[in-house]
Amino acid sequence: MNPGEISMERADVIISSRTDEVVKVRKSIGAFSRRIGFSDDAVSEIEVAVGEALANAVCHGSPEGEDDTVEISYRQVPDRYLEIVVRDHGEGFDLQERVKHARPLSLTEGDRGIVLICALMDEVSYYHTVAGGHLHMKKHVRRADDPDRKRRLFRASTGEDRPPLQNEGKQNQFRVAAMVHRLRPAG
Repeated sequence: MNPGEISMERADVIISSRTDEVVKVRKSIGAFSRRIGFSDDAVSEIEVAVGEALANAVCHGSPEGEDDTVEISYRQVPDRYLEIVVRDHGEGFDLQERVKHARPLSLTEGDRGIVLICALMDEVSYYHTVAGGHLHMKKHVRRADDPDRKRRLFRASTGEDRPPLQNEGKQNQFRVAAMVHRLRPAG
């Protein structure tokens, strides 16, 4: 390794567009996240976001159904972040519009996943090419008491972009945690 170069661990996976494959990849990325030092809470958030992203790719981004594939890449930049990219063959969507018009307290099935992904990950971006959609997610390495985590959870549960009041934040953390728990696949 050259001086100043950052070493990275990475994996590239291609799965068939089947829901049973989603669970395997979600668990694999969760184990990877735990191994590279993320807290249990952060690992749970990563697993839920990855599960939602893969479920969306399988359900909405696979025009050939189970004969289609979904590509997943994930890599660690030590002491900085975990990056996950999900690529599918779907027609795409406008991430900004979808999130802007979502009403967090009354989410429809079509909006719930992307709102959770945006709330649980630190950076989310999406673009579409003729080959399909590319969803990029990053989770930064941080302290467990990070105040931005509370702000993201508050925004996800209320749709408001302001810091939560002391008690209000706890209530909304529990609301989002309960929503995440209900959505988390068994096993």
